[in-house]
Amino acid sequence: MQIKRFRAKLIKANCYLVAENGRGIVIDPSVDYDEATDGGAITLLGVFITHGHFDHIAALDSYVKKSAAAVYLHRAAYPKLGNPELNCSALFPFEIKVAVPEERARFIGDGSEIDLLSTPVRVIETPGHSDCSVCFMIADMLFTGDTLFKDGIGRADLPGSVPNALVDSFSKLRSLNPTLTVYPGHGEATSLGREIAGNLYIPR
Repeated sequence: MQIKRFRAKLIKANCYLVAENGRGIVIDPSVDYDEATDGGAITLLGVFITHGHFDHIAALDSYVKKSAAAVYLHRAAYPKLGNPELNCSALFPFEIKVAVPEERARFIGDGSEIDLLSTPVRVIETPGHSDCSVCFMIADMLFTGDTLFKDGIGRADLPGSVPNALVDSFSKLRSLNPTLTVYPGHGEATSLGREIAGNLYIPR
């Protein structure tokens, strides 16, 4: 299984391709379909959204238009896609609106497992940064969106944030294998154990 990271120009949001044998999934489509799939050379099996903020869905339209892949996201993220106030793009001098037909949406929740790759994608709900925040665990990899960064966490003072849920969300992450490699929504990869032990921003 191969991981490729793309960094969008828009707030340097990370987009990940997880692929094997010419087939794969994209997590947080902040870069265009052609860039992430090498012009369609990778058969796209699904698009996964860690939360509905604009910088993580900025190029989602291109995936909807150029592929038949379903979009996997928390139900609370769906109305944010086309609403600049809910996806927080209204806070900036531009607005992002994404249209995903409901028949292309697959709503996921805590404990969901999606069998698209040789190892299932496990969903862990982690509200805090947003009410729709989820992490995706695939084998020894944990894709955390804006829930957890290297030496930081996502801010919890935005529209739709749930700051009182942070303690429970990080309790879930503490229960996971500390050797998991964390692939965050911004910045560099880290290990879960490193962040649990030394990240000063994690609620205790």
